[in-house]
Amino acid sequence: MDEHRPNDSFDNIDYANIDPDTIDTGEPIAELKTLSGISSVGLLRGIRRSVNRRSLAANTVDFSLMGVGQIFVSYLNVVMETVFGNRGAGDKNR
Repeated sequence: MDEHRPNDSFDNIDYANIDPDTIDTGEPIAELKTLSGISSVGLLRGIRRSVNRRSLAANTVDFSLMGVGQIFVSYLNVVMETVFGNRGAGDKNR
C-alpha cells in the first residue's frame, strides 16, 4: 500500500506562509498575448442582455417577496390588535 501518489509533493506545503510574489507561474501562453479583448459587438450585446434578464428576474422576485412580507406583517398587526386590543380612553364599550 506504499504506492507513490503524484500529489505527494503537495501534502507537506504550508499554504498559510506562501508569498504570492515568489510563486513561479511559468511562461505566459503566446495565444493569450494576441487577444485584445472581445471584439464582437453581438457577443457583448448578448452578454449584456443575459445580465439584464437575470437582474430583472432577481428584482421581480425581491419585489414580490417584499409585497408578501408586508401583507403578512399587516395581517399579523390586525390579529395582534384584535387579540390584545388597542383600547384607548374612548373605547369603554368593548
